[in-house]
Amino acid sequence: MSSRRCKKCDEQYLSYFDAEYNWCKPCQINNLKENFPNWSSGNDNIDNFIQEMQLKINSHYDKIFEWIPYNQFSDIKERGKNNFNTVCFATWKDGPLYWNMYDKEYVRGSKKTVALKFLHNFQNIAELQNEVQEYSKIYGISQDPDTKDYIMVIYYQYFEICCVKCYKIYTNREYKWCKLCQINCLKENFTNWTSGNGNIDNFIQEMQLKINSCYDKIFEWIPYNQFSDIKERSKNNFNTVCFATWKGGPLYWNNKEYVRDSNTEVALKFLHNFQNIAELQNEVQKYSIIDKIYGISQDPDTKDYIMSINEMQLKINSCYDKIFEWIPYNQFSDIKERGKNNFNTVCFATWKDGPLYWNNKEYVRDSNKTVALKFLHNFQNIAELQNEVQKYSIIDKIYGISQDPDTKDYIMVIYYHYFEIYCVKCYKIYTNIEFKWCKLCQINCLKENFTNWTSENDNIDNFIQEMQLKINHPNNIIIEWIPYNQFSDIKKYSFATVYSAIWIDGPLDWNKNKVEYMKNSNKTVALKYLHNLELQQKVEEYSFIRNGNIYGISQDPNTKDYIMVFHNEYFETYCIKCYKIYTKISSKWCKPCQINYLKENFTIWTSENEIIDNFIQEMQLKIEDSTNIIIEWISYNQFSNIKGENTNNIAKVCSATWKEGPLYWNNNMEYIRDSNRTIYLKCLHKSQNIVNELQREVKEYSFINDKTLNIYGISQNPNTKIILCSRWCKPCQTNYLKENFTNWTSRNEIIDNFIQAMQLKINNYDDIVIEWILYNQFNGIKEIGKGGFSTVYSAIWEDGPLNWNKDDKKYTKDSNKTVALKYLHNSQDINNGFLNEVKEYSIIKNSNILNIYGIIQDPDTKDYIMVLDYAEGGNFNDWMKKNHTYFFWKDKLSALYNIIYGLKELHQKQMIHRDFHTGNILLLRNMIDNFNNCVTISDMGLCGEVDNVDKTKIYGVMPYVAPEVLRGNPYTQAADIYSFGMIMYFVATKKQPFANCAHDELLALDICDGIRPEINVQEAPKCYIDLMNRCWDSNLNNRPNITEIVELISSFCDLYENSFAIKDVENNEIEKQFKEAEEYRRANPSTIENDHPQAIYTSRILNSFTNNLPKYDDNNTECLDCGIDQE
Repeated sequence: MSSRRCKKCDEQYLSYFDAEYNWCKPCQINNLKENFPNWSSGNDNIDNFIQEMQLKINSHYDKIFEWIPYNQFSDIKERGKNNFNTVCFATWKDGPLYWNMYDKEYVRGSKKTVALKFLHNFQNIAELQNEVQEYSKIYGISQDPDTKDYIMVIYYQYFEICCVKCYKIYTNREYKWCKLCQINCLKENFTNWTSGNGNIDNFIQEMQLKINSCYDKIFEWIPYNQFSDIKERSKNNFNTVCFATWKGGPLYWNNKEYVRDSNTEVALKFLHNFQNIAELQNEVQKYSIIDKIYGISQDPDTKDYIMSINEMQLKINSCYDKIFEWIPYNQFSDIKERGKNNFNTVCFATWKDGPLYWNNKEYVRDSNKTVALKFLHNFQNIAELQNEVQKYSIIDKIYGISQDPDTKDYIMVIYYHYFEIYCVKCYKIYTNIEFKWCKLCQINCLKENFTNWTSENDNIDNFIQEMQLKINHPNNIIIEWIPYNQFSDIKKYSFATVYSAIWIDGPLDWNKNKVEYMKNSNKTVALKYLHNLELQQKVEEYSFIRNGNIYGISQDPNTKDYIMVFHNEYFETYCIKCYKIYTKISSKWCKPCQINYLKENFTIWTSENEIIDNFIQEMQLKIEDSTNIIIEWISYNQFSNIKGENTNNIAKVCSATWKEGPLYWNNNMEYIRDSNRTIYLKCLHKSQNIVNELQREVKEYSFINDKTLNIYGISQNPNTKIILCSRWCKPCQTNYLKENFTNWTSRNEIIDNFIQAMQLKINNYDDIVIEWILYNQFNGIKEIGKGGFSTVYSAIWEDGPLNWNKDDKKYTKDSNKTVALKYLHNSQDINNGFLNEVKEYSIIKNSNILNIYGIIQDPDTKDYIMVLDYAEGGNFNDWMKKNHTYFFWKDKLSALYNIIYGLKELHQKQMIHRDFHTGNILLLRNMIDNFNNCVTISDMGLCGEVDNVDKTKIYGVMPYVAPEVLRGNPYTQAADIYSFGMIMYFVATKKQPFANCAHDELLALDICDGIRPEINVQEAPKCYIDLMNRCWDSNLNNRPNITEIVELISSFCDLYENSFAIKDVENNEIEKQFKEAEEYRRANPSTIENDHPQAIYTSRILNSFTNNLPKYDDNNTECLDCGIDQE
């Protein structure tokens, strides 16, 4: 729970997120200033610049710009170079600073991969500063001690997108190919070759500079001596075709550079008696640079020029090539326009006879073929037509030419699938091929439409036009001016200024089948009236991306109020007042707005004591949730039916009825009162002059409604006694329990003392009161599981556990409760191991650690027995076998969140589970779609403190045991994280790790050698697999800590489930990954395969399989390989 004030400087945090992350800008600025003397670049100007950059931080997200000593970098590898810069990738040993909200300090993310941009021959600091300003994701500056080059240390993924030579975005990001740089590279290479003929050289150079893609072949001059094994295949008066081996081979792009595919089989077409270069050029033009021709050569004896052609293409020339034809216009029917500009019109049509194709015997026609017709308007001569035809591949795309008998326009008849990729208006590749959407054309279309609408306010018109021109994707909403008469059935919501309505025409939606925007009529929308507000300021707060959910602007003709038109479900997620995402979406509760409401209300009440008023105000501003209690100043005349219950030297405790009752948040999104509420009044006898004592008392209570002791407020009776008003009185209940100590006994002083201590740990009315329970209280006892050290039974507990009755204000019994009895074998003599296990189970209801109710003893065997919560759904492994078909990704994330939160409860107490696997994860309910408060961690028998772990016995399920533990190193919290990585694998694949092999010494060696279970990359999102790989990293220092995992899993849940949230590009990508994984899961239903007979998923002692492992050094994998060979 975050405070609104910094604990160090006592200043109010500057924003909600600063408070949430315990980050105070003034304090961090001071810390950075104090640290200035601790580092230096050796150059005052550089130091001043870095200091200036550091002092610009505004948020805990901001990177701390640093001077980074060069010796901090290791594993430096060059990635690209030009005359001015060299880019290398490297490992930054200490790594950058990031804010740890729990430790409330900056810590370093060690061994971070970064990009180093070496700046050669920089003349002055101003140049360096200008260069730095171009990057948003930069960690700092360094300097090469040898060359004295300054180095910019940059987010390495920048160069996954941008070219390492020119720093512009790659033409092809996937293959890291930059057209500009490759063109320059080819130009620089022009001097390294020649055909001996200037015209030929010029032609080849011109062909080379036409490359547009990493897939394009580099057209070359190929020396004749590069060809070997030349064999003639066919010959006529004009040409001879031979097959040959090209020793060097053609160039191809390997994601980093062009390399040669040596000894490539090619076809050589010798051109006899060619009179001039123009003839050669025309012949070359018949072949596609993309698909067929590698280059030109010359026979040194005959002087014949030679075309080097893709061998496979030449082999299929006669049967697969399309026959280019003149096609009469009357052959086309069902002609439908698809796109138009000033020069061309594209239509789809049916070609009745259809094109020719080879059927293994003769050419026949493929009748009623769908084709695309490209009408060429105002072409001046045949040469223009020929040039246009050359843009299309003879083999793949164009069938022939026709002519419109009326307009005389020539028509190119094209393979219609061409326009699945290319825009029918501008003929450029679609911005989004999947949706057949071209940004350039849609921008032009919107501009042309500007004159067809107006709000009659130039500022509004300009603003809407500006917003429309920001579209980047077919799913972007086109913000519009919407006439008010377009709305019908207008109804007021439960909150002011928002109405629901039917938009008659509806918003524009992109129809990829018709390749145009169409209206989605009769759309239900939300209308938000803006009274006396700056419209533009408000609208700019919303993204035009679909997740922004704003359709446009309108105006009420009567009130002249402007209206923002939203997606109907927008206000299910976003606050009606401030338009930010609700702090708690399920209850539509917004923390910033409620804080403002409370502040505005400060003037309406007073205790007439400034210190108490300030204290109550401070407590009110700590609310974090809609369930939090609002602490108030309560007039004493609000209490009736006051009854004394308990008195001590300091205070008297009474029960009373509060007439108006406390505030609570209701379904209408407002605070109302729960009248005639029974509460406790704690009267402080000597409180008139001890305001500090009052504050101490109040701070023992919590206003959080579900976890700890609650306080409703402060009052004062007419005799000037200060009163604390609470829903549950901890001192009263602990006194009650103490008084009851004499009414029961286990006849074992150690057990009695232990149970009494556990009872006095209760902090909330909902906490479980651990009891000594008589054995005869249980019936219907049935064995449900057995392990090496214990047996578990289900049973009915007749009286049942104690529960706090909020109405009667006392503990009552929850009779006939089904519970689990865990018998510990040979536990007649009580020991610390037994009691430690009891202590690690949870007494907090809704915890993700299994609840414990008490201890009993078998009267026959004298074994002690733990009474635990009964897990109706069984363990996770058994549950998966029954329910794997219905385990959707949203449920997987929910289950994982509950599991990791349970582990977090342990780690926060500085504990280690040490036996963390799916058999020890229990489901309290047998459900398949709701894992909240249902998934618990059990079997705490091996759980121990971080500094108190047994190093002699290795116990557990082998695939879940970390490699360092298998080698004999002590258990750490990082070992639990390793186990969680295996649980992530189980959740993603629904298969146990290493289920297909024996769990023996060979598997132990494999695990220590870095072998991990294999996963199909389509089966889980990349971000999920990345986290899983980090969790089971062989180096325990590389594994994420519990806090980071909780934050990541929580963010995955939020992004996947909250489809109406505004997301940045990275988060949209994560959401997309999860949806693709869910689609894959649905399309590929899995089956549960049988495990290897020696794959054992119950805990056992593993020392017999690991005795030989400690002799191998942690980092010596070669020794491990030797060990395997010796077996």
